[in-house]
Amino acid sequence: MPYAAKAPCSGVAKLGRLFSCEPIIRKRLPPTTSCGYATKSARPAVKSATGGAMRQYIDWVWAALAGGLLAVMITINSGLAAYTTPFTASWVVHGVGAVAAFVLLQANGFVAGRRVGAAASASSGKPPLWSYLGGAPGAFAVALSSIAVNSELALAGGLSLLLVGQILFGLVSDLWGLFGTPKRLVNRFDLMAAACVIGGSALIIYSGGA
Repeated sequence: MPYAAKAPCSGVAKLGRLFSCEPIIRKRLPPTTSCGYATKSARPAVKSATGGAMRQYIDWVWAALAGGLLAVMITINSGLAAYTTPFTASWVVHGVGAVAAFVLLQANGFVAGRRVGAAASASSGKPPLWSYLGGAPGAFAVALSSIAVNSELALAGGLSLLLVGQILFGLVSDLWGLFGTPKRLVNRFDLMAAACVIGGSALIIYSGGA
């Protein structure tokens, strides 16, 4: 169907609101109109950009929440390690975590449905065998963090050194692409950020009289 001829909005406005051309122009005119209406093809792009920014901020919230939960886990586990041993506490925390993870897995399958999980597993392919061994360093990490928290470092000092280790390993992993992570060149801003984290950790430890 041919498009309607362009007409200035000022001329149509003189006829009054009862004869407004807004519905006709939005429906029939090409994407570039004299009235300056936004095209329908441009609206999803704006919405997708806004949605991407919102998802980015939500990811930041999840990361901060994960850091807080990690601190809570280390605090509770170090209290148990003070009465038993660090490795016993690590075994207990991973056993309880396995039960909690199973409950979350069942809840996720109930909410999302089995079809979503099957489609995701089919598209991602078969994971390598070493990807199932993430709990092994986690057991040592929990045990060692319990030892650090129960020492003169206390919770703040132990968590700050834990953050230093994570930052340094993250830089090495980005540089060499360890365990299938994408490679990324380390620039001077990464080194400056690592230096600030190390300096802040030292300030926390020595200002507390550790």
